[in-house]
Amino acid sequence: MRKLIIAFFSCLSITVQAQTDSTKWLRAFPVTDYMVALNDSVKVVQLEMPDGLVLKEKQLGLIYGVYNGSREEAVQKGYGKCHLIKGTYYYFS
Repeated sequence: MRKLIIAFFSCLSITVQAQTDSTKWLRAFPVTDYMVALNDSVKVVQLEMPDGLVLKEKQLGLIYGVYNGSREEAVQKGYGKCHLIKGTYYYFS
C-alpha cells in the first residue's frame, strides 16, 4: 500500500506543471537618434518598434548600455514611461 501511495504522488508531481507567462518577457529594442533634452536629467527618446509588436501607453521602459568589452558600459542608464505613440514610433521620457 505504501508503494502505491508513493507511485501516485510521483505521477501527480509529473503532471502538474505551471505555465509560463510569455506576455511579460523582457525584450531589447534599439533607441533611434531622436533624443530631446527636457532638462538636466530628463530626455525624450524615440523607439521604432518592429511590425507586430506593440507596447501600451504608460508602460515602463528601462535603458541599458550596450556591452562592448566592459561591464561598466552595460549598466542601467535610466527608465521612463511611454507617453506618446505615433504609428510605429514610441516616445519615452
